[in-house]
Amino acid sequence: MSGLDQLFRWLHIFAGILWIGMLYFFNFVNGPFAGTLDADSKKKVVPELMPRALFWFRWGAAYTWLTGVLLLGIVFYSNRAVLLGDPHRNWELSTIVMVAVTFLAPFLYDILAKSGLGKNIKVLATVGFVLIAVFLYLMADWAKFEYRAYLIHTGSMFGTIMAFNVWFRIWPSQKKIITAVKNGEAPAYSYSRAHQALTWLRAARKSRSKGGAVRLG
Repeated sequence: MSGLDQLFRWLHIFAGILWIGMLYFFNFVNGPFAGTLDADSKKKVVPELMPRALFWFRWGAAYTWLTGVLLLGIVFYSNRAVLLGDPHRNWELSTIVMVAVTFLAPFLYDILAKSGLGKNIKVLATVGFVLIAVFLYLMADWAKFEYRAYLIHTGSMFGTIMAFNVWFRIWPSQKKIITAVKNGEAPAYSYSRAHQALTWLRAARKSRSKGGAVRLG
């Protein structure tokens, strides 16, 4: 295990704890607390509290994702034996495609969430799990990833979708809500979009945690 390997592992863990810790804060502390505030209290508390909390939330997501990608490069992409099971096997089209899908998955997720499927979260989740099963099959049977490699890449796909949601769905919506509350206006809040983002965020985290115990190297 190299020094960089160890450094990025610990940074990845630290940033992940920060990110998901803030998610638990929003779900179990801030949500119930905000429900007890009257309009005047919200006008004072929300603009002060939420930008600070969301700062750590979104940057925790960013650094968790970034250190995870660096770990993929150090552990898997620089060592074909760990990724493909054979140090002499070159990257093939299947390898490139599956790595690309890992990091382009948020765009497919976004298309599905904006489609008619997004109106029913149960249907959307079912389609998502089917696609995940196909993703796993292709990594194992077509690209011939090693067991650890396809588990970690599945987790990486979830993490990428989650980070995408934080930065491009949850954060923009929250900025509008904070501004509206600060101005004493009713927030133009899109419940369905934010709810989809948070639901996928929680589901992805649970699925990712099941494979999280697998060592990277």
